[in-house]
Amino acid sequence: MDAFSRKITLGLSLFTGVILLTIVGIQRQKFSAPQKRPHLTPTPSSLRPLATPLHSNIEGMPEAPTAEAPTSVSPGGDAYREADAIQKTAAGGVEQTVAAMTLEQRAGQMIMIGFNGLVLDKPTRHLIKKCHVGGVILFRNNVHNLKQVSVLTRQVQEVARGETGIPALVATDQEGGRIVRLGPSAGMPVFDSNRKLARAGDISAVQQAAAVTGENLRAVGINMNLAPVLDVVTTPRRRGVIGDRSFGSDPQLATQWGGEYIRELQKQNVIATAKHFPGHGATAVDSHLSLPVVSLGDKELQSTHIAPFRAAVENGVGAIMPAHIVYEALDKKNPATLSRRVLQQMLRDEMGFEGLVISDSMSMGAISKGRKWEDTVVASVRSGVDILLIPGTPQKQQRAFRTLVKAAKSDPVIATRVEESARRILQTKQRFAIWEANS
Repeated sequence: MDAFSRKITLGLSLFTGVILLTIVGIQRQKFSAPQKRPHLTPTPSSLRPLATPLHSNIEGMPEAPTAEAPTSVSPGGDAYREADAIQKTAAGGVEQTVAAMTLEQRAGQMIMIGFNGLVLDKPTRHLIKKCHVGGVILFRNNVHNLKQVSVLTRQVQEVARGETGIPALVATDQEGGRIVRLGPSAGMPVFDSNRKLARAGDISAVQQAAAVTGENLRAVGINMNLAPVLDVVTTPRRRGVIGDRSFGSDPQLATQWGGEYIRELQKQNVIATAKHFPGHGATAVDSHLSLPVVSLGDKELQSTHIAPFRAAVENGVGAIMPAHIVYEALDKKNPATLSRRVLQQMLRDEMGFEGLVISDSMSMGAISKGRKWEDTVVASVRSGVDILLIPGTPQKQQRAFRTLVKAAKSDPVIATRVEESARRILQTKQRFAIWEANS
């Protein structure tokens, strides 16, 4: 081969080598470049999978009834600007967040609604947005199985966050025994009643019941349990109302076992609610139907009925539910829910409680009969109630919201109370990892 041919051959070889190197480089870049991943919402550690395999596999549950397609929850106009301001100031802490909220948004945090159905329908979505609702309660008619409850609570939070940037309290009554909203048919373990647990004499059973209940509830998006019942039963069993929901007639037992329940439940970042302050165990009258009146002396009230609640406060219980009952030694006229003497002077000032006061249902006979309902709403807030539990119709829930806003606009005392309650609610949501703010 002459010199000219060798040059041609060498040039072609070099050209081919460059082409090959270029192709290899392109392929290497293609496979080594970061791949775009779908957005995943971080899961807080408090929502970790359950320790009990039977209840951790929510995805394996039967299909829930089909939920209607989520509607847009992003507010527009003034609502968007208000929500954006709240979200931005959340990083500054509770105080700055409360300061950024409108009166309507503060009042909405105090409303806890019930609703019908297994999915969040359009009227309920509208109500949460329009009234800035800060909490919902789930009953049996809201439960099919764990997967469906998870979808439902997620829908609630989407709407609540879209309105104010603040997640909702999602509550239920999961006491154990005969009072549960999520039962075995839904895939939830149900533990014995408080009385049965107490009679067994094994405090570790109470601890396990609270821990497993809390872990299961939090896993499906429920962050508040309206339990335990700390009422000390002193009426004959055949006449009693509370019955096996109570730990019994021994205030020391109710104090110790109730304290363990609260401690273990709240370790799971589920708010415990001690009820029914200052005790529902000394009456045979059902407050769902009419107003009970308890005539015990102050000494017996304090040593027997109030003692478990006092201990619960010392142990850091997140919420307390007052009873719709008149205690003549404390307030001869008003039931505890409407009594500033009971809720402010005793519970707050004397006992040092700093958590949430949540009413029992505002539709119960004891609180609704013989009173104008709007006056009852305002009186309960004036007395110290932070959250109004209203499981009635959307119309009644809107009435409560409008009544509260109207009263706050005309009465500085109510306006101050609304601000105090909104602050307390946000502090509790922050404490139990429901909402994050750097205070």
